[in-house]
Amino acid sequence: MSTISALVAMAEHYREVKDFKRCIHCYLGALNVKEEITGDRQAAQLNLQLGIVLLEETTNLDVAKAHLLKALLLIEETSVGCEDICCIAAIALSKLQHSEERLADAKSTLENASVRCSGQALYHSRLLFQLISLQLETSDFPGALLTIGRGVEYTSTCNNAVLKLFFRLSEGMYHIKQQQYMECMALMQFCRVELDQLAAMPTDVCSPGARCELQVLMSVLQFTCAHHLEGPKKS
Repeated sequence: MSTISALVAMAEHYREVKDFKRCIHCYLGALNVKEEITGDRQAAQLNLQLGIVLLEETTNLDVAKAHLLKALLLIEETSVGCEDICCIAAIALSKLQHSEERLADAKSTLENASVRCSGQALYHSRLLFQLISLQLETSDFPGALLTIGRGVEYTSTCNNAVLKLFFRLSEGMYHIKQQQYMECMALMQFCRVELDQLAAMPTDVCSPGARCELQVLMSVLQFTCAHHLEGPKKS
């Protein structure tokens, strides 16, 4: 086992037992064994792991931000094969920027990362979903609708029916935020047909877990719409 592998294993152990000081020291030690770092991907992965620990378990947010930015910078020229790192680092950094009320930076971080991950449907879509969530949370409804449209178009192009339906359900959330309950109910009827079609497909196209998640989300949206359309019940 290499020195870096041993230090990372120790860091993961210390994180499990909530000894974050030793966990951080192990990651820092791994980053300092420069002669064993095999390339930008490994260096980016180490910076990402350290940045996440600092962000989630300490108050050293400036240092956390520095390591997340370093992870993204290291793979800037070699995004292919590093989409997982790009996606996780960008989402974590955008949440930190949002907490600092740097909304434009948070959106830009997600936008840029989604472009860099455009070759991988899962990571590209995950970044767009995070951007939609941020836009809806901050009442940027035109931006959210535009991003949803981009997601639907992208998943149509790459023929991913499951992710496309998730984007359709995101549109349902948009309608609810806008109090457009009739529009949401009409959309849910359309989504129900698509979900039934997915149920007939092989599990390698739509897993039972994905179908269940889609079903639950659709039911929540339909219940929310029905509740608002019916109005408060009289006692």
